Amino acid sequence: MSAEITDHDLSRHQRWIVGAPDGERQERQNEIFHDLSLLKANLIGARFSHCIFYRAAFRESELNGAIFDSCKFENCTFEDCVLQDSNFIRAVFVHCTFTNGELQSCTFSECTGPDSIFASSSLTKAAFYKCQLRASVFERAKLKRTNFSGCDLRDCVFDDALAERTDFSDSDLRGASIARVQISHTYFTRCGLAGIRGKPKNPESAVITGADCSEQFDGSALVAADRVIASGR
Repeated sequence: MSAEITDHDLSRHQRWIVGAPDGERQERQNEIFHDLSLLKANLIGARFSHCIFYRAAFRESELNGAIFDSCKFENCTFEDCVLQDSNFIRAVFVHCTFTNGELQSCTFSECTGPDSIFASSSLTKAAFYKCQLRASVFERAKLKRTNFSGCDLRDCVFDDALAERTDFSDSDLRGASIARVQISHTYFTRCGLAGIRGKPKNPESAVITGADCSEQFDGSALVAADRVIASGR
């Protein structure tokens, strides 16, 4: 990913992102933003294309409806931010965290972000399509009607999360931890579940269809549910 190196002056970027009129900050392409520390920034509806964010800290900021197309984020944090209806398209995340965020209906398409952290974030109706998220952390996250489709979720940590009507279709969950996850009407269709770890907390139902439960799969991890529908089809 390449980007034109522009003026890196911190105050200049701060003024543009926080204080400029909407029309001046609607779209940015091929720019690098680094060492930003933004509190309560307004990025509603903004669009970034082929930009790089390096050591950027967003706190209590609003990014509703923002679009990040082919952007790279390295050592970035989103803390207590609102990203409802935002879109990340082919984004790359390196050592990034989303904590206590509101990511309802947020979409991640073909993104790469191993070791990303989504701890304690609300991901209601969020969608992850063909994302590489190995060893990422979704601890205590709210996964209501969240869709993980064709994702690499190997070794991810979902401990203490809420998975309600969550769909993991065609995703690889081998080695993932689901300790104390509250599972309700969640679907594991054509998933890799070998070596999955931990027991869910008071699970209500799980539907496992055409999944790989071989090797060190702990049968009690998901079969502990009150109503499990398992099928080899």
